[in-house]
Order: sequence, then C-alpha cells, then structure tokens
Amino acid sequence: MSQQEKESREVAAAVPYGFENGEPRVLVVRTSWGEMWTFPKGKIEPGESARDAAVREAREEAGVEGTAEEQPFTTYRYCSKHGDDHVRAYLLRADAAGELFPAELERQPEWVSPSEARRRLRHGREQVYADEQERVLDEALARLEFGR
Repeated sequence: MSQQEKESREVAAAVPYGFENGEPRVLVVRTSWGEMWTFPKGKIEPGESARDAAVREAREEAGVEGTAEEQPFTTYRYCSKHGDDHVRAYLLRADAAGELFPAELERQPEWVSPSEARRRLRHGREQVYADEQERVLDEALARLEFGR
C-alpha cells in the first residue's frame, strides 16, 4: 500500500447506547477481521454528513437504528488497514436497546456493560489505541452521567 493510500481518512463512528434496569449498555462490534472489538464506524461517503455516516454504520455493522446527537462528542485516532483514521464519534440513542436487525455477520454485535466494553475495547490493541478506545468510552459515559 502506498504512503498516499495510508493517509488519514475521515471516518465517523456511532457509540450506540441504551439502558437495562437503569444501567447503561453500549453496543460493540467485532472489527472486520474479527480479532478485536470496536464501535461501528466507517468512511464518510461523498455528499454524506459525518452524523449520517455514523447512523448508517450503526445500521450496517451493528443492525441497530437510533438517533444520533447533532455534533460529535469527541474525536479519536483509530489504526486501520488504511493507516491512522481520524474518527468523529457520535452518541446514538438506540430505539430499542437489545433489538438488533440483520447486520454484517462477522461483526457479532453485542450489548455489554461499560466495564465489559472497556475490557473488550482494550484487548489486543497497542497501548496508544487501547487508551484512545477507553477514552471514547469514558467520554461517552461522562456525557450520559455515568462513571466507571
């Protein structure tokens, strides 16, 4: 892959959330190669807003519909096969937490507790990217007024 192909892409991610018995749950998916967990995300298509891309990726990769906030709550670096992607992350309130629709089969979307999400998001990543994933989760929980 050439250096030009490895340059940062503009990517949007959804951090789908819901509540179960008053406790927050987040939706994580397997990476396309299946070795790690992440939030649904993908390249922003020409003519598409970052917010719309996040909603589309949640539907395509995780099989969940919902309402995304108007503005990203954070940005982060994500190591992909293309290089370091610049990702805009949007909180997405799932219409029905736990109810999933057909998605990309290899993604294996799962609703998990914040502590389980933290464990999965860190597993198998280089420290810098594990820290980025954990920061995104912490910022999402803080925005929802939940801590560790």
